[in-house]
Amino acid sequence: MPSPDLTDLAAALDTDAPVAALDAMWDVFDVAEQAADSIAFREGYDEVMAAAASGEAAAGKSLMPLPDAGQSYVLAEEPERTLPVCAALLEKAAGLLDHVATGAIDEVRTSLRTAAGHARGAARNLRAAPEPQ
Repeated sequence: MPSPDLTDLAAALDTDAPVAALDAMWDVFDVAEQAADSIAFREGYDEVMAAAASGEAAAGKSLMPLPDAGQSYVLAEEPERTLPVCAALLEKAAGLLDHVATGAIDEVRTSLRTAAGHARGAARNLRAAPEPQ
C-alpha cells in the first residue's frame, strides 16, 4: 500500500469525526516539521526561518494526542511545492483548533488555542523560509 500524500492529509482535516480530526492535526504538525527540517541547510532557504518553523511545528505536535492510526506521511515532492501546501494545512488546522477550542473546558481550550498559535507561527515561518531570488 503506498504511503498517503498531502492531498490525503488535506482530506483528513475535513472530517466530522473529532478523533480523526485530531489525528490529522497531529499529522499536519509532523509533516510541517519534516518539511522545515528538509530545507534547514538547503541553498536558497533561510535556516533561521526553517528552524523556527520546525520548532513551532514540534511544539504544536506536542500538544496533540498521539494519533490512533499508524499512517506516515512522506514528503516526496521538492520543497518549492511542499512548503506552500504545508503552510496551508497548518493554517487550516489552526482554524479548526480555534473552532474546537470554543466548546472545550478551560484547560483543553488553552492547549488547543496554544496549538493553533503554533500552527500559525509554523505556517508564517514556512512561507518566509525561501530566500528572495
